[in-house]
Amino acid sequence: MPDQNTPFAYSISSLNRIIANVVKTTPALQRILVIGEISNLTMHYSGHWYFSLKDDTSRIKAVMFSRYNHMVDFKIHEGDMVLVSANVDYYGPNGSLQLNVLTMEPYGLGALLAKLQQTIDYYQKKGYFDPSIKKPLPRYPFDIGVITAAASAAQADIHTTLKRRWPLARIHEINTLVQGEGAAAQISDALKRLDGTVDVIIVARGGGSIEDLWAFNDPLLVETIHTMVTPVVSGVGHDSDTTLIDYVADVRANTPTGAVEMVTPLLEDVIAEIDTFQKQLIERLTQRLALTRQQLDHLKMTLSPLLIRHQLDLLAQKLDHYRDGLSIFSNRISNQSQALAVLQQQLVHQMVRLLDTRSNLLVQTSKTLDALSPLKILNRGYSMSLDSFNHPITSTHDIAMDQTIITRFKDGSIQSKVIAISEKE
Repeated sequence: MPDQNTPFAYSISSLNRIIANVVKTTPALQRILVIGEISNLTMHYSGHWYFSLKDDTSRIKAVMFSRYNHMVDFKIHEGDMVLVSANVDYYGPNGSLQLNVLTMEPYGLGALLAKLQQTIDYYQKKGYFDPSIKKPLPRYPFDIGVITAAASAAQADIHTTLKRRWPLARIHEINTLVQGEGAAAQISDALKRLDGTVDVIIVARGGGSIEDLWAFNDPLLVETIHTMVTPVVSGVGHDSDTTLIDYVADVRANTPTGAVEMVTPLLEDVIAEIDTFQKQLIERLTQRLALTRQQLDHLKMTLSPLLIRHQLDLLAQKLDHYRDGLSIFSNRISNQSQALAVLQQQLVHQMVRLLDTRSNLLVQTSKTLDALSPLKILNRGYSMSLDSFNHPITSTHDIAMDQTIITRFKDGSIQSKVIAISEKE
């Protein structure tokens, strides 16, 4: 038992409980926002994440339990800068402070890139970037739509390149913002205004940081370009710059100048191609004229008077042959007609005989039926009794008491009711 002079001392467990209680009940340490770099990341098989958050001079341990981390919609990596909301906690078993992280999202440039990748993945799954739906560029565009900033280097490069390569084209230009708030909406509106009125559309801007080019990552532009009927060429940024419209556009160029070069032919090449076609056409027409002359000479030889007379003789022989055949055919028809007349007479004679035989048989049958008719018997003074179904009553067993029966005479009938039945003794 401690001496009364011994000072009071905490056990380690008691001290840790006191510290934990102070930490958990201090409002300033609950639901705080913290920015830091992820390090020592461990994704435990239990589903919980254990890591540290650090800056240039300090670090603190952190845990994000599975019931919270399943709501994080991006993949975290070692070295990511993140913004978290968390409660400060004190873990007694090893006596250390830690953050219990509740939410997490990317921070800074990493956040922008993570958001861009999520958008790319989303539209990739929807099939917006499928090569099979890309529209081909026209070979000789005479109406070219251009969307870029007014008085910009991109605008100057496009005009200079078009004048050098393909001065036959008519430029339909709409100037818009190409960065900052409202830029994506203006570009989308310009695309809709040009759609269906030109042969091809170039969307152009010079290079810049990812923040400068961020308007071209707006989903609004992806949706607009996906529904257009006019081919769209993306000429945004420089070689190393990639934006979301590069994926959905029908063709992607490295620079605004490159976009014009992809869209237009070189006028000198077209002129040379026309010269080649002209030479080929003259050569083919010359060959066709020579062949036509040969055919005409052959016709002249074929249509000589002697040859014509010979052809007429052949036709006369064929005509005589056809006449002979027609005469033979006519004789056959005449013979067949005579035979048909004989057969017709024989058939009429047989039908008359058969009709006479059938008529005599019918007369005899009628006489027999008339002799056997019950009506003949009635004429001799007899009568006939019938039941209610007009069935003849031939025995006392066919009737019952109170049954109505019909008795027919030669000149009519009567109805009566059976009041007595007497059988033959």
